Amino acid sequence: MDIVLNILVCFGLLSVGLAFVILLPLVGNVLVAVFTTVFAEKAYAQFRGEVSGTVMSAPKEAPAVQSDVEEPHGPAALKTYVGVYCALLVLTVVTVGVSELGLIMREAVFWAVVVASMKASLVIAWFMHVKGGAAINRLILSTSLFFMMVFFTLTMADLSTRDWVFEDEGQWATIKEAQNKGELPAGWSAAESAAETK
Repeated sequence: MDIVLNILVCFGLLSVGLAFVILLPLVGNVLVAVFTTVFAEKAYAQFRGEVSGTVMSAPKEAPAVQSDVEEPHGPAALKTYVGVYCALLVLTVVTVGVSELGLIMREAVFWAVVVASMKASLVIAWFMHVKGGAAINRLILSTSLFFMMVFFTLTMADLSTRDWVFEDEGQWATIKEAQNKGELPAGWSAAESAAETK
């Protein structure tokens, strides 16, 4: 195991060294070349008495074309924003209430995530203008949520199967160790311990 760790450390140091020795000068040279080209073109255009290609000008008016592109929506009514704000306040009170109910940790975390998801949905829909906005915004949001779920699924699969290989990293090893000492596992309350023993 030490050999593998040493190889990984050497590989990491080598890659960082290569980044500083090769990539940084390469990026610097590219930036110098771009800025040199832009300034040379400006100087050449000024010498010839022409307008430089880097000067921004107002675009010419294009003829009006009928298109199927969605028109951006305007802001929602004030009543809608006040209603969303009040719903967020109520859900904040519910979050505090869930934390004060004395639920076991698993249930408290579940209900906290449910309430937080509801609040996030309200903020995304109205304050970030996804509801009624352009379809590309919904596509980007759904793609991001999909990859976030993939990330969480892979992470949970990794964490739930670690004790198959490393017995000392499993959660049950920590729980059994605390129970053998006659103590509660770290982060457990007496109500949670009673629920686990049923």
